[in-house]
Amino acid sequence: MKLPSIKIPANTMGAMCATAGVVLLMLPGIAWAALGVELMALAFWVWSRALDDRAEQMARWAWLRRPAMALWLATALFMALPELHQIFAPVSATGLSTPFGIPSFVAAPLPMTRDPMVLLRTIA
Repeated sequence: MKLPSIKIPANTMGAMCATAGVVLLMLPGIAWAALGVELMALAFWVWSRALDDRAEQMARWAWLRRPAMALWLATALFMALPELHQIFAPVSATGLSTPFGIPSFVAAPLPMTRDPMVLLRTIA
């Protein structure tokens, strides 16, 4: 039995991925930003696959994977070392249990004003 398949044009699929990526980039949280950049890279990949000179275009847009990989690495780092939320959080990190959680926007002090040595103690 053959399953039905949906054929979506490349320009429509790329536009949907790019739109979803921009929306995810606006959400607070580093994991949402990583997923948004991944969707933006996917949009350009889909668009480049639809062109006649696809080999040249895919090589041209391959660099979009690097920022996504850096954001995934930062997400893993923040999950492995939760104390980094106290240093690099632009908003109050209280109540933030997952990287996908939406924090409440509270005016937080500058990162190193609470304890200037906390970064060195975290690394050591």
